[in-house]
Amino acid sequence: MKARYNNIEVVGESKEQCISLVKEALGSFDATNNTIVLNEDIDESLIEYSYTSEEKKLNADYNGTSVSLTSKDALGLLQVKTAFELGVTKTNFKFQNGTVMEMTPEVFGTFAPWFAEKRNEFFI
Repeated sequence: MKARYNNIEVVGESKEQCISLVKEALGSFDATNNTIVLNEDIDESLIEYSYTSEEKKLNADYNGTSVSLTSKDALGLLQVKTAFELGVTKTNFKFQNGTVMEMTPEVFGTFAPWFAEKRNEFFI
C-alpha cells in the first residue's frame, strides 16, 4: 500500500506501518543516541492511501470502508462467527489492510454474505 502526506510518499504493508513511515520521514535524527525521533504532530486524516494493482484485487469497499479480502481475513471472520454463536455480543475485527470494524451479530449478519460473495469472485 502507498501513503502520501504532503510531499512525502511511503510504501508499507498496512496503514499503521505507513503512518509510522510518514512520522519517521518527518522526524529528526538524534545524533547523540543515533536514532530517529518520530514526528508525532501529523494529521493522520490527511494521509491519502492507495493500493497497487495487486492489492486492489485483495481490497474492496464496504459502505465507504476499505476492507481486505485475504484468506487470513476469512479465517478471522469464521472465528468472529463462532464467538457470536457462543454469546459474544460485540468485538472489533482488524483486517489485514489495517482497517478495524466494530462487529455485532447484526453487523456480521449483513457483512458476512457480502464478504463471502467478494471472496468467491477470486474462484469463479
